[in-house]
Amino acid sequence: MPHNDFATLFDWLPLGAYRSSLQGRQVRANPALVRINGFESEAEMLAAVDDIGGRWYVQPGRREQFRALLEANGEVQDFVSEVFRYKTRERIWVREHARLVPGADGEPMFYEGTVEDITESRRAADSLAITLKNIGQGIMRFDAEGRCIFHNEQALRLLDLPPELMARQPTAHELVLWQQARGDFGDKLELLHSAQDREFLARIIQARDPVTAHHAPTSSYIRRTRQGRTLEILSRALPDGGSVRTYTDVTDYVQTQEALARQKAMLGALVDNIPDRIWLKDVDGVYLLSNPAHQRQHGLTQQQIVGRTAQHLFGDRYGNDYREADLQAMASLAPMVYEDRLVDRETGTVQYFELVKVAMRDEAGHCTGLLGIARDITARKRVEAELIAARDAADAGNRAKADFLANMSHEIRTPMNAVIGMSDLLLQTPLTAQQQEFAEIIRTSGETLLALINGILDFSRIESGHLELECLPMDLVECLEGALDVNCGAARDKGLDLLYWIDDAVPRTILGDATRLRQIFVNLISNAVKFTARGEVCVHLGWRQGGDGVPLLLGSVRDTGIGIAVDRLDRLFKSFSQVDASTTRQFGGTGLGLAICRRLLTLMNGRIWVESSPGAGSSFHFELPCRAAEPASADDASGTAAALAARRLLLVADEGNARHFLERQTRRWGMQVLATASWGEAMARLQAREPVDAAVIDLQWRDDDGRSGCALLAAMRQQYPTHRLPLLALTTESIDDPRIRRLELDRALRKPLRYRQLQDALEATMRPPGPPAHAPAIRAPAQPPMAQSLPLRILLAEDNAVNLRVTSLILSGLGYDIEIATDGRQALDRVMGAAQALALDVVLMDVQMPVMDGLDATRQIVAQVPQVRRPWIIAMTANAMEGDQSTCLAAGMDDYLSKPARAAAIAKALERAHAALTLRRAGSD
Repeated sequence: MPHNDFATLFDWLPLGAYRSSLQGRQVRANPALVRINGFESEAEMLAAVDDIGGRWYVQPGRREQFRALLEANGEVQDFVSEVFRYKTRERIWVREHARLVPGADGEPMFYEGTVEDITESRRAADSLAITLKNIGQGIMRFDAEGRCIFHNEQALRLLDLPPELMARQPTAHELVLWQQARGDFGDKLELLHSAQDREFLARIIQARDPVTAHHAPTSSYIRRTRQGRTLEILSRALPDGGSVRTYTDVTDYVQTQEALARQKAMLGALVDNIPDRIWLKDVDGVYLLSNPAHQRQHGLTQQQIVGRTAQHLFGDRYGNDYREADLQAMASLAPMVYEDRLVDRETGTVQYFELVKVAMRDEAGHCTGLLGIARDITARKRVEAELIAARDAADAGNRAKADFLANMSHEIRTPMNAVIGMSDLLLQTPLTAQQQEFAEIIRTSGETLLALINGILDFSRIESGHLELECLPMDLVECLEGALDVNCGAARDKGLDLLYWIDDAVPRTILGDATRLRQIFVNLISNAVKFTARGEVCVHLGWRQGGDGVPLLLGSVRDTGIGIAVDRLDRLFKSFSQVDASTTRQFGGTGLGLAICRRLLTLMNGRIWVESSPGAGSSFHFELPCRAAEPASADDASGTAAALAARRLLLVADEGNARHFLERQTRRWGMQVLATASWGEAMARLQAREPVDAAVIDLQWRDDDGRSGCALLAAMRQQYPTHRLPLLALTTESIDDPRIRRLELDRALRKPLRYRQLQDALEATMRPPGPPAHAPAIRAPAQPPMAQSLPLRILLAEDNAVNLRVTSLILSGLGYDIEIATDGRQALDRVMGAAQALALDVVLMDVQMPVMDGLDATRQIVAQVPQVRRPWIIAMTANAMEGDQSTCLAAGMDDYLSKPARAAAIAKALERAHAALTLRRAGSD
């Protein structure tokens, strides 16, 4: 080749080309080599490169290796090294080809060769190596002869192959045979996933030409390893005649697929066997699935349904309706549930279905189809119809029962009004002792019968669910003491101590239904008194925070009565049930009181339970969630503190709860209490340097010598004849008893004692100046008739002659002259005739009267008479069912009295009427 042509080729060669001295200096360098070393020109490079061995190769001694190969072989092929770009010192990878050029004498003159920059391919190879090392798949590369020329570590790990085996570069066939010999495939290839895989591997093992067998274009099989993992082996042929094989751990995938297959099978079995109709449609309404129940319902097969729309299957009449409902369901974000019915065209039988349609949506929220489920609810509809009929029948029965109770209440209360009213009036007349006893028996029996009627009515209200509870501020002490007052007569007659104690933590005013809480107190105390022959009945109230933070009122009623066997406690709270028949015969009762208590407490979210044993008495406990309320008026206890604080009180009584509670209560008022059961100690206290300020003596007390409380009082009065020492007595006798009056007491308090009574008595007797010795402190002066202080013109509208007589006598006893109407029409005419002159103030209006009842008469009065001229109308009815009062008030009546109306109740109603009329007429001026 001409020299110029060689120079041109040298300059344009894409590989770096050079000539260097034996000492390592560059003599010639083409432009490609200049660029590889970071220079701008050959001259710059030749001037700079003076030590190839020391400044070009990164690895020390690499130049010596290069020269040794040259000297030994005369040339070097594919000599790969990491070098520096001579000028920039950047590391790069190069591949060198060089030869030794001898001189004419055959001795080496210089070197010449080429340099190829392989940095990018080297980096790619390194990256690939890192990838193959860290990839989750095992990879093997086989050449055209089937030998493994490459494998990564993952392949060894997945197949559990020893490195020394792979170092020999075994063929693919040798690897399979080695694994078979180790038992990797099982004795009968059972570790392979399928029969097809077992057949494939068997062919490979038995192949006459292993290389060809292993070089199928694409092959794969799945097998389990001895460790229980599942591998997928995939082989692909390469253009050079070799192949690449991947080993993938598909354990999780296979398990997931198997679980999905099981789930699909179970879901398919469920869909196929569930009695509900199930179908699936696409957004165009084309059926994609129909279960056998759906097919049977329409008399079609799966093939007839799938791929068609409802219009195709059922015609436009029904199909369009179905399509409209489907579109509504697909537009809804929530499942659409509704009922439908299907009428058999041949038999006319009606089937009812509950349909649920759910829009199927993709991840973006777009509707992709509709799932429909229809359940046959014909039987349920039939049962519902039967239940409705039964409910209506039960409601009719309840209404009949309520009507019966209302009528019976009315019919019984009418004569009871006469029995109780007349006995009250009779007891206010001069009677002999025997006559008074007979009248008391009549009144007590009437009140007992009335209590029985009220109990039955209360139970009926609770049982029917018509009882409504109030939540208003109530005075807890007044509520309890009112219940004690109801039972004090029975307790006094049996000689029982009726005691109570309220803890300091209990608020005076709470929110609740005072009437119903009082009823619970009354029933529990009455029950305790009934079954206690001697001893005491003690009521205790406490207060604590419940687990949910709601305060609890804790109540207990303990007696010293007959007690109850543990195995019979469960009968206590059942309706119309007592412990045994002998109890009913001996003590009486209906078994309603405790049942009503439990029902009321349950309505109030409370609970009740009992602790008892025969002969040891019983303790009834209850818990009632309630909150404290601000008192309606300022507590007047502050005056008591000023009057009684630090005062010394002598308390003479037998030891026991009665004295203990009195001592605790008086200490609560700030008094210094000296309690004793000794005559000598009591008299000594009177003569002490610091004498007492007052003495309270229980007249039932006896000392060890048999001396009574009356004797002690007489001795004290003899020592203090001028009332310088206030003396108060506690007695079970009437305070009007002549024996009590002869004791010349400052106050006589009848047991069961109310703490408020004792408080008032102590304040009055200790507040100077004290009452004179001859003052009649026990009996209050006679009060003038009520009519003098509260003058009212009264019309009594009553058709029953007995009730008319009783109410007339009560009003007469209050000092009122009254007018009478015997039906609603007469009452209306009398009111209308007197409206202009304000001749009437109050109308006591019976509700059930002939000609015109009290409700109609009231409605017409309200409609025709202006309020300022309208009399105050008080309903008087023997009906006492829930809702009777609201019915009367809704008709326009102003107040309500349930018969039998006692004199005190009538007087209270007239007081309310007078106050209301005064305000009404003052507002019109």
